[in-house]
Amino acid sequence: MEKKLREFIKNDVLEILNFKIEKENEIKEEWNEIKKYNFDLEEIYKYDNKLKEFININFNDIINNKSKKYLIQLKDNEKEEFSIIFDKYNDIEYIGYLKNDKYEGYGRLYNNNSLKYQGFFNDGKYNGIGILYDNKYDYKDIYIGYFKNEKYNGYGKILKNNKLIYQGYFYDNKYEGKGCLYFENKKIYKYGLFKDDNLVNGILYDPDGNKIYSGDFINNNPKEGKNLKIFELNGDLKYEGDFLNGMYHKYGKLYGNGEYENKGIFSKYKRKIYEGEFEKGNYKGIGKLYKDNELGKYLFYEGNFNNNMFDEKGILFYQNGQKLYEGNFNKNKIKGKGIKYYKNGSKKYEGIFDTLNSCEGIYYSPDNKEIYKGKILNEIPINCKNGIIYNDNTFKIYEGDMNNGKYEGYGIEYCPLVRNKIIYKGYFKNNYLIKNEIKYINNTDKSNAINIIILYFYLVVVSNQVKVD
Repeated sequence: MEKKLREFIKNDVLEILNFKIEKENEIKEEWNEIKKYNFDLEEIYKYDNKLKEFININFNDIINNKSKKYLIQLKDNEKEEFSIIFDKYNDIEYIGYLKNDKYEGYGRLYNNNSLKYQGFFNDGKYNGIGILYDNKYDYKDIYIGYFKNEKYNGYGKILKNNKLIYQGYFYDNKYEGKGCLYFENKKIYKYGLFKDDNLVNGILYDPDGNKIYSGDFINNNPKEGKNLKIFELNGDLKYEGDFLNGMYHKYGKLYGNGEYENKGIFSKYKRKIYEGEFEKGNYKGIGKLYKDNELGKYLFYEGNFNNNMFDEKGILFYQNGQKLYEGNFNKNKIKGKGIKYYKNGSKKYEGIFDTLNSCEGIYYSPDNKEIYKGKILNEIPINCKNGIIYNDNTFKIYEGDMNNGKYEGYGIEYCPLVRNKIIYKGYFKNNYLIKNEIKYINNTDKSNAINIIILYFYLVVVSNQVKVD
């Protein structure tokens, strides 16, 4: 308690705020209503300083006073009662004025030893001019302005990480009326008339201060226009293209945040998510969809879209840029006539597909020779004697008999990471080796073989799974 009272006397959060306000006055604004934001902070200063002065003079008496209620001289012949309220841990919860045991008039409210609110109260609630702090201890995220029943009402400002994000009018915690949104570089992003947190009429700027659009807005976007750009508050490009009725329309490019890992270090970057045709805000028509990899981004799909889903004809790509699949899709699923490719670009399967690895058609070797014709289930021919299976990296992984889409009969299993390196040789049933003729050829250590199989599972099977989102 004693430490907190001394901090209260010494520290002045309002001095920090005053510095912010001076800096923000450097911002050029075009509306008198926007310029008019020198709040009546003198009232807060006056009451705050009187409380500090009284506590400083009567410090020892306050420490020893169990009632924690005091009379403070406001004017020559007028006194008011203020209180210091403590929580169950004996930390300060409130310093200020009370009426009928409720916060009334000026006060400071604390939460977990950090200042939560300073300003005026009525009937125990924030009412009038006040400052609300969102972040504990550092006071970087704040609202300063007018309250009504603990909600932002009237004129106010929002700062995030010490940067002005919005100033203007509020109604029940939402932007309502004339206001201005800012980029993090302090330049104007949007200003005009807001309703329910959205700009409905005004002007849109880029981070360099150039006017992009002026007019009506729908869903916070320009109502209509061509070749327009929309930015994030940090200045990153979010979308460039056409709008109709406040939605992405016809041709456009959509951007998002990407992240990749290199030697345990995560790097963030801005990447293109989608480029192509839109209709009513959805991907519809011909377009390209991008995904992340260790190099930043890669083209994942190119083809036709319908309501944000792959539909009709399209192409999936490996991360190395080679085609993975080209053919028909139905509501994000591979379905119909198509071709699957090895990573070296040669054909692997060609036929009628149910999934990426199951089809009715022709199985090709990496050198484009036909090795099987019929149904393929989970990359394994349904019924084949002395057949061969290759992984997408063109490595032979099995040679022998197969039945019902499984290893069945005599066969040889190869290492998926080392070309032509035999692991098992013998008889298989239901994909499992049941009788070894030779195992771990060339005295290969058993633990090494197991590690190879585990490594294959994670590096080849997991990392190369195609997820059609």
